[in-house]
Amino acid sequence: RVLAVMEACFKSAELGAPVAFDFEYGSLEYAKRHGYNLTSNDIVEICKAFLNRIEERGYYAMLYTNMDFLEHYGLSQLASRYALWIAKWGTKPPSGYKYGIWQYGTENIAGIGEVDCNISTKDYPKIIISLFEFDYTDKMNVVCSLEESWWREYVVLAKRVLNGIYSDLQAEEICIHNQMDYNVLKKVMDTIYA
Repeated sequence: RVLAVMEACFKSAELGAPVAFDFEYGSLEYAKRHGYNLTSNDIVEICKAFLNRIEERGYYAMLYTNMDFLEHYGLSQLASRYALWIAKWGTKPPSGYKYGIWQYGTENIAGIGEVDCNISTKDYPKIIISLFEFDYTDKMNVVCSLEESWWREYVVLAKRVLNGIYSDLQAEEICIHNQMDYNVLKKVMDTIYA
């Protein structure tokens, strides 16, 4: 239901930023109040389902969580697959994870009040434009004659590799995990800049 509402909103807006899924201790408390005792595996599967749906709809997915939750509830296994927005308040940035946004604390802004403060390590508007600025229809037939929904997964992953978001090794692991053909991915990467 949440995804349907979000989808309706996204159709009327051009997003220049990732769509972030926030899962942390408050999420667990909410689930418990509604009769669900989530395991680490449940949490990982919920996050994957949400983030994959965001990507299926053509948006750039990102996982937002705090450092402690990331390490103690299995979400660290998603760190090589999805962009990360990590909340770790203080002067030392998160270590051990390749993150795109770091939430380091709050500030009191005159006329607004207390707001969360973040530092982005990546130019997401530029990355997102380059990921989705691609004529699928024209180049789809160069690689294969399969439907666009299949092709889009390969194009998005190829663009992320070509933009340095994922290494070749990470891309190969993603292919294995998602039952994608790594050789086809390489051909898609060649095709994009042919």
